Order: sequence, then C-alpha cells, then structure tokens
Amino acid sequence: MTARVVDELRRGGYNVRIIVRATERDISSAMVRGLREAQGDNALRMDTDLQEHM
Repeated sequence: MTARVVDELRRGGYNVRIIVRATERDISSAMVRGLREAQGDNALRMDTDLQEHM
C-alpha cells in the first residue's frame, strides 16, 4: 500500500521515492541502502512498525 501511495504522489509532482526491499529484513542494512541511494539535500527515515525509538 505504501508503494502505491508514493507512486501516486510522484505522479502528482511530488519529489519522493520509496525503496521496496522484499527479502532483506534488518534495519541497519535498510538505513545504509537508503542513505546511499538518497538524492537531494534531505532524506527521511520512517519507522512504520514503531519498533525503533529515535
């Protein structure tokens, strides 16, 4: 569902991206990949299952 919403936002002109990881499960590799693939001046990390306390 999240990927669909991000796709709709992109079509609406918003500059957002999502990385869908189907097999990797750990948070540290997700953070590293996201930061490596980030473009622009800002990167946003969302904790969607509320397991990580920031």
